[in-house]
Amino acid sequence: MSQLDFKLYAKTAQHQRNCEDFLSVIVDYPYLKFFRPNSEASPWHVVCRLACPDGEDIYLNFWPHLLKAYRNNGKTVVGVKAIDNLIAAAVRDQYPDG
Repeated sequence: MSQLDFKLYAKTAQHQRNCEDFLSVIVDYPYLKFFRPNSEASPWHVVCRLACPDGEDIYLNFWPHLLKAYRNNGKTVVGVKAIDNLIAAAVRDQYPDG
């Protein structure tokens, strides 16, 4: 079961496989909330905001159909493992003291 309350954009069979891979990553982060900032203009864009108690919030931007992701202060990553690492690093940075 996905923690998303919306359907991911997938126009091709490859997009669908990529979305399934994306879902397999985020299932390990059930406490994170994913949303689409503009579902009509860009239904392929998914965001996760991590509120940081002692600093600037972390925004993770995803394009699941392409298996791409971007952190608000970093570079674009591609692939399942890279996306998982990006999310894990953001979670660690959110609460550096545990």
